[in-house]
Amino acid sequence: MSQTLKKLWQTRNSQLVSVAAMSLIILLLVLYIIFKVFTANTPTANAAASANSKKLTAAQNSASAFYTDMQHQQYAAAYMLLAPPQQKQLTQYSFTLFAKEIDVKSGQINSFSVTQAQFDSASPNNVDVTIQVTRAQEGKYTIVLQEQENQNGTWQILQENGPF
Repeated sequence: MSQTLKKLWQTRNSQLVSVAAMSLIILLLVLYIIFKVFTANTPTANAAASANSKKLTAAQNSASAFYTDMQHQQYAAAYMLLAPPQQKQLTQYSFTLFAKEIDVKSGQINSFSVTQAQFDSASPNNVDVTIQVTRAQEGKYTIVLQEQENQNGTWQILQENGPF
């Protein structure tokens, strides 16, 4: 009789181990599915940071393109980087005359460097780009361009805190 009880005990233990293993596998599978469902549709902080970083870089590139055009006296190309509100206030012809006047008064742009870009605290869809400009006669000065992203994803100059 003791052999029969021992065999029954072993069989029962074996069944319990099998049930426990299967339960663990099912639990892990359910947890994995839940994890995938919740993380598949949730943007991560890294994705948001990456998108913001791309926007800041694009705004910096736009400011750099503007100053490259100004440095090479390509005023028509620089004018095209102004946002529509700026273009409504100033025609391309007026902009060109203004830019040439600054070149005569302050000297041509010798160099420039984009030193900083950050989202505008008052208008988070805009980016403030800080640029260090060196002109032949005036020397070094700092200017901040406020840029906005237009509907096709390009950045344009909305306003500046002084003459170009």
